[in-house]
Amino acid sequence: DSYLHDMSLLDHFECLLASTNIAATAKPELKHYMVTQLFDSYLDNFIISEDTKIRKASWELIANLSTEIPLLVKFFNWDAEAARKRFDLSMQLLQSGEVNLQATIAIFLLHSTDIEPLAAQIVSDDDKFKTLIDILTDIFSTQLHEKSLILPMEYVLLNLAIATANHSEKNLSSLSTNTRLKNCCGNILRSGGEEEREVIIEVIKTCQFK
Repeated sequence: DSYLHDMSLLDHFECLLASTNIAATAKPELKHYMVTQLFDSYLDNFIISEDTKIRKASWELIANLSTEIPLLVKFFNWDAEAARKRFDLSMQLLQSGEVNLQATIAIFLLHSTDIEPLAAQIVSDDDKFKTLIDILTDIFSTQLHEKSLILPMEYVLLNLAIATANHSEKNLSSLSTNTRLKNCCGNILRSGGEEEREVIIEVIKTCQFK
């Protein structure tokens, strides 16, 4: 592996793109192997790279690997400080205003919250839940025209709403009384595409807005 450390930024970028393409169609066994070989040695540094192309390509690879538990542990094992910091970093970058990067992280969160215990973990942490709902609401308020971002974030919101209904009466109540979020959902219902409207209807039903 030592030669990898001597590669240029362009080399790293091209390797990340190639790995992302492989991960997009790889079987779980290969994805698992990619996580064990790449994350700790390379991706963990690349996701905070000052080079925006490297950073975005790293998150694209992570999004393609985020159906795999070994990858998700790196972000959701909150007993470990490093995992908490990675999750918090994903929240920061979700607010970056870089639409392509935001959409990539939205896909990562969609895959994560599709796994019910991980959605439950988020809604059971009041601070992290509130942070994510606030970010979602900001995105719906200011970036409604960014279709590649809005639809996956709608699915994330639906997954979280279902999890609150099953695991956190307190946070379900906070959703139902969130007037700003309710208004954003109404805007999507009026102006969104067919799938966007279908998802947001399910959100509205689940949140039981007051």
